[in-house]
Amino acid sequence: MTDKQKRAAYKLVYGKEFDDPDRKQAPLPLDIAYATALHQIEKRLEYLRGEIIAERISYGEIAELQGLADYIEPGDNLLLEWAGVPEGTK
Repeated sequence: MTDKQKRAAYKLVYGKEFDDPDRKQAPLPLDIAYATALHQIEKRLEYLRGEIIAERISYGEIAELQGLADYIEPGDNLLLEWAGVPEGTK
């Protein structure tokens, strides 16, 4: 995972750069910030899985799932299918 990809994951979750100059405190090291963001992404994917299984996922949540497609495990067919990832690409 490159630093650029780690920064992108952090920005996806928190909406700003991990070393944003407007922060009130010093930023975490990039690896820790990335691990924190990845944990949040995993929690969100599990929530979305529950919504799919309960058959109450919204169009907005489907769009969110599509944005998180890069973070879905390759063998997770349920989430990959709902994210619109073609078979065999991941």
